[in-house]
Amino acid sequence: SSGITAEWSLRPGEALTSVVKTIVAEEDRSRNLLIFGLPEEKEEKLESQVSEVLETIGIKPKVEAQRIGKKKTVDSTRPVKVITSNSLIVNQILRNARNLRQSEKFKTVFLSPDRSVEQRKLRKDLVQDMKKRALAEPTKKFYIKDGQIYCADESNG
Repeated sequence: SSGITAEWSLRPGEALTSVVKTIVAEEDRSRNLLIFGLPEEKEEKLESQVSEVLETIGIKPKVEAQRIGKKKTVDSTRPVKVITSNSLIVNQILRNARNLRQSEKFKTVFLSPDRSVEQRKLRKDLVQDMKKRALAEPTKKFYIKDGQIYCADESNG
């Protein structure tokens, strides 16, 4: 019974509220993705621009879109937050995202999951580690999957 009293050392319901908020935020975030490098125009029709990007990779979901962040310079482009109806659509979009590289119009546009501040920091550290490994072993190809760095040349198993 000492475990129960330790849990209630916080105000009743405080720990539960915190956990629920975290889960709700994660669930909400799973329906979103970010688009980087989409040119910003004066009178932009963001939803149609986003739809054009997604149609380029063969997906036509109904989405909401909005620019996020403050405009830093005249030439800078702010990321676009895209909200879909569910996380399955986001996963499908992200799986097909690499096909944008073949598109002349959108080859400098990048898609990414909507990550929390902690997730962004972890991802940034992983990318830096991967770049160091790539410099140390330039003949090998590395990639990140499920929060780990893998070498494409090594057989897993």
